[in-house]
Amino acid sequence: MHRNYYSTLEKPSSRKTFLHHNGTKFTKKNKKTLCSLCLCGALGLQPISCGVLFILILLTLRPASAQQPTGSLSGFVFDAANGEGLIGANVFLPGTTLGSTTNVNGYYVIPRVPVGSHVLQVRYLGYKPFSKGGFGAEYDGRLSSVLNITHLDGNREEFEGTSSLSLLSAKTTLQMPLGNIGSLSGSIRRTYFDQTMGKALDDMPDYYFYDGNVKAFFDFNAANKLALSGYGGRDFLNLTFNNKAADKSGLKYNWGNRTGSARWTHVFSPALFANFWLTGSEFTSDFHLQDGNITEKNNITDLTAKGNLEYHLSQHWITRFGFEQKNWDVVFRQTAPGVEVEIKNRPKLYSGYSVAIWRPTPLWEIEGGLRYNILKSDTTYRNFAPRFSAKYRLSDKNSVKAAFGIYHQYLQRIPGFFVADIWMIADRNYNEPVYTETKNLFNRGDGSTIGFEAMLKKDVGVVTGWLGYSFSRTQYDFAAINQGREFYPRHDRSHTVNLASTMDLGNAWRALWGRETSGGRGKWSLGVNFVYYTGQPYTEPGSGYLIGADPEARERFVQLSPTKINNIRFPYYSRLDLSLTWLKQYKGWSMSPYAQIFNVGNRQNVWFVNYDYTNGVPDLKEQYMFPFLPTLGVNFKF
Repeated sequence: MHRNYYSTLEKPSSRKTFLHHNGTKFTKKNKKTLCSLCLCGALGLQPISCGVLFILILLTLRPASAQQPTGSLSGFVFDAANGEGLIGANVFLPGTTLGSTTNVNGYYVIPRVPVGSHVLQVRYLGYKPFSKGGFGAEYDGRLSSVLNITHLDGNREEFEGTSSLSLLSAKTTLQMPLGNIGSLSGSIRRTYFDQTMGKALDDMPDYYFYDGNVKAFFDFNAANKLALSGYGGRDFLNLTFNNKAADKSGLKYNWGNRTGSARWTHVFSPALFANFWLTGSEFTSDFHLQDGNITEKNNITDLTAKGNLEYHLSQHWITRFGFEQKNWDVVFRQTAPGVEVEIKNRPKLYSGYSVAIWRPTPLWEIEGGLRYNILKSDTTYRNFAPRFSAKYRLSDKNSVKAAFGIYHQYLQRIPGFFVADIWMIADRNYNEPVYTETKNLFNRGDGSTIGFEAMLKKDVGVVTGWLGYSFSRTQYDFAAINQGREFYPRHDRSHTVNLASTMDLGNAWRALWGRETSGGRGKWSLGVNFVYYTGQPYTEPGSGYLIGADPEARERFVQLSPTKINNIRFPYYSRLDLSLTWLKQYKGWSMSPYAQIFNVGNRQNVWFVNYDYTNGVPDLKEQYMFPFLPTLGVNFKF
C-alpha cells in the first residue's frame, strides 16, 4: 500500500492547508489523495482494511552543521477507524535513504532530515492488531490471543517486484495496478533444503514446503470496495528413525491449508461503514507411522459468512455490531492393526455481537461488549460472552490495559504423536466406548496458564532491533491421565528469550572513530538473531513389553509403559544466527547479496528421542534439529 503525504518547514502563508501541527503543515498537492485522507482521518469513514491512515507528524529542528541544518521527523500512524496505532508501517522519504518503522504504538522517528519540503510515503502490510487475552466481542473461538491481519494492497502506481534466491529456498512477490480502480499482487515460495544442503548432512529429515497467494483489490467508487484473495500451501516430512538400521522404519507426514475470501466494504454514510466477508478454507493432514502401520487422516472444511458494522455516534462514542455464521465439515480417520476409527461431524455456529467504545479523553478508552454463540453439533451449546476493557495511555509509547471476559473455543487441537496433532469440533461424546464418534477416543480435562512478557525495541541509530523475554507456565489436569495429577503439555516453555538486531557497519565504523554518522542505511549490515527457550517436556518410559494382534500372531510390537506424564524435559534450546548483507542500488532496482550462518555454535538441539530395539534392548537415540548451516543468497527489488 502506498500513500504520499506532503510536509514542509516553510513559514505559514495564505496557502490553504487541512492539517497544521506545531509549525508542520500538509499542503494540498496531490489533492485527490490528500482530501480523501483528511476526510477519513477526521471522521473515520473507512476501515483500515482499505488502507486508510491518519498521520500525526512532529518535526524537531536540530542543527547538524552550519551548511545543512537538519531535524528529526517523528510522529504516529493511526487507524482512522478506531485510533489505534499501526504496527510495522514503513515510513520513508522517497528518493532518499531516510526512513523508519512504526513501533507497537504506531510511533516512528526519522533522524537527520534536511530542512525543506518533503514527500512522506507510508507502506504497510495491513492493520495487524494483536491481542493477548482481553480482546473484544468481535472475536471469539480463541481463549488466548487474536492476530487480525488484513491483506497487503498491491502497488497501485507501477509494477513492482521482489525476489530472493538462496541455497535453502526461493521466493518472489509481484505487484501491479489494475487500471485506475485497483491492484493485483501475488507471491510464491518454495524450500529445497532437502535437495541441496540436506544431501550432505547425516540424520537430517527430508522436509520441504511450498505456498503461494494471490490478491486483487477493486475500488468501484468512494462507497464500495472489493477485495479477493486466495492462498494454498503444504508441508512434507519424511523421517527415517535410524538410517543405519536394516529396517528403514519411520514416518511420513504432510499437511496444508487452502483458503479463499471475498470482502466487500461499503460506506453507508459519513458515520456508518461496514465490511462483509465470504470465506472458505480447508485443512488436511495425512500421517503414516510405518512401525506399526498406523495412519491418521484429518480434514476440516470451513465455510463462513460474516459482517461487521461500525457507527460513530460522536467524537467520544463508537459502536460496533455484527454477525458470523460458520459451517464446518470435520473428518477424522485412524487405522492400526485391529483398529479402525472414522469420525464425521458437520456442526454449525451462529454468532452475534455488539460493542460500545467510550473515549472521554485522548488518554482513556473504555470498551464493553457482549457476544452470543449457538453451536449446533451432536448437541446444542448456547453461550453468552461478555467483555470489558479499560486502557490508559501513559505516554506516546506506553499504555496500561485491564480486561475481563468470558471466551469460548469450539475448534480444539488435540496433541497427537510427534508433530501430527488432531483438530476436532466440540461435542458431547467423550466417555463411552464406541468407534464411530469421539466417545472414549479423547480425554476431557482442565488447564491453566500464567505468564509474563517484556520487550525492548530500538528503531534508530547504528544498531537497531529488539529483545524480548517471556515467562509462562501451563498445566493440564485430566482425571484419566497421569493418575489425576497435573502435568505440563508438550508445548509448555517456562522461559523464552529472543534477540533480533541489525548493525549498520559503515556508521558503526564512523562512530568508532568519532566521526559523524550518515543518514539512512549503509551498504554493509550485520544481522544477529538469538533464540533461547526451556526444553520441551516429554514422558520417560519406565518399562516395555511385546504385544501382538492375537496370541498366534507372529508379529509383535513394543508397547512402552510410561512413568509420570511429561515429568522430564529435553535440554534447553539455543541458537545463534549471523548474516552479512551488502546493498547495491541501481537505477530503478537494487540487489542485496548475503551470507548467512544458522546455528553458529553447532549446538545439538534435541527435536525428539526414539527408542530403538534393533538389538533386542532399548537404545535411546536423540534426533537433532538443524546443525551448523552456512548458506548464500541474494535479494532483488525492482
